Amino acid sequence: MLRNNVFTQLNENWFYLVIISFVVGIVSSVAPVYLIGLIVVFLFAYFFLKDISFTFLYMVFLLFLQPAVAYNIDILGFSPIVRTFVDRTDEFVWFLFLFVILAREFQFTKWEIKLTGFELPAALFGIVGILSMIVNHVSPLWGLVAMFLTMKGVIIFFIAKNLEFDEKEVVLFYKNVFYFLIVIFFIGLLQYIGVPIPLIPQHYRFGINVATSIFGHHAIFGMVMAIAFSLSLGIYFSTNSKKWIAYALIFFTGIILSTVRKSLIGITFGTLFVLLNYRKFKIRSRDIYITIGVILLFFGVFHSRFMDILEGTSREYIRNFAVNPRFLLYYGAYKIIKGKPLLGEGPGRYGSYVSVVTKSEVYQKYGIHISDKYKADTYWAYILGEYGLAGTFIIFLFLFVLFRKIWKLLSFEGKNKFINGLLIGYIILFVDYLFESVTMPIYKLSLSSFFMFGGIGIIENLLSRPTDKYTLE
Repeated sequence: MLRNNVFTQLNENWFYLVIISFVVGIVSSVAPVYLIGLIVVFLFAYFFLKDISFTFLYMVFLLFLQPAVAYNIDILGFSPIVRTFVDRTDEFVWFLFLFVILAREFQFTKWEIKLTGFELPAALFGIVGILSMIVNHVSPLWGLVAMFLTMKGVIIFFIAKNLEFDEKEVVLFYKNVFYFLIVIFFIGLLQYIGVPIPLIPQHYRFGINVATSIFGHHAIFGMVMAIAFSLSLGIYFSTNSKKWIAYALIFFTGIILSTVRKSLIGITFGTLFVLLNYRKFKIRSRDIYITIGVILLFFGVFHSRFMDILEGTSREYIRNFAVNPRFLLYYGAYKIIKGKPLLGEGPGRYGSYVSVVTKSEVYQKYGIHISDKYKADTYWAYILGEYGLAGTFIIFLFLFVLFRKIWKLLSFEGKNKFINGLLIGYIILFVDYLFESVTMPIYKLSLSSFFMFGGIGIIENLLSRPTDKYTLE
């Protein structure tokens, strides 16, 4: 009997190997460049079926590579269809995770799921969004798609809360992320000092050299470095390990090399907020002085670079504000609020990716003439324009719930110092995101949403009671 089972398993493995080889052979002969993408899909499917929680965690590396692949697609001259597919792949994956979790927890007459704490604001957002769709005669399909994309962070949190994680596995995951980001930093550093790297040429902004690393865009590199800085500094405050303060300094240098102003401002205020609440976070007095001293030292060493950034900011936002795309988007949102203050122009109509795909006429209606590539370049203008003041209030409610979760988790007894450090880092990152969201759609990007919403969801999952479930019959 055992022998028959072994032969059956071998035959099945050979069958799958032949099928995969056949598919790979066809794709490699018709379109060799797509072979890498196909291999990634096969690997993702394998790990997804084998261990969904492991796949969710390490999905972040695909999110890191997503903007890098998109950048290289542009450089190598691929079809715009391929670029669009790469840009939107993450959203299909989140939907797949959501579907699998809901299907897995369905037991004929009931669903058993873990509550997230976002249920009330999510219900209110759904009501406001649907009302706005009805009032503005928005296509139900595109309206629902737009609402799904707006709720991306909450959906990622829900997925994280309803998976199963091991504490050691989570700690190892975060450490692997930091090691990966150190490599990303050094690629950016080599690019900055002029070392020739294939497909990563030197970039200039405000007349000065900037680092973009593998991403090809300074804003993504700066955002990633800010995430890494916030979390590594939080871990240092909790563990007092010199290794983590060294990592924090490396990532802070990365932000400076990127010239991303919003990240510099955000992490500075986030760090100050944590230091002002040092008793809550149990930070040593000497670490307060060391942190402030090192930040001032860096500002002194890179003084001329900061002056160039300030001059570039003055030129971009003050002297040429009338033609700045972000200013125009906010100006358009202001016009929308004047005419439709409560519900805005409707989901998928202004400042979002859906508005670009559907070629929304709202931009023309309010005289906002900008290129499609800039139309989804802000966050709050997009929320105000599509959902009005009612929707904006609910988004702030989401953020309030998220901040309260971090604060409560910090008071949880029994967690290890590494997890506690991550939570301190998330306080810094929360403040940083508030600043970054003014000129960047940070709450609707999968990479940034994974770290904030997904990260808090993972930690809450680890610290919550196993019986913390809700049954819907």
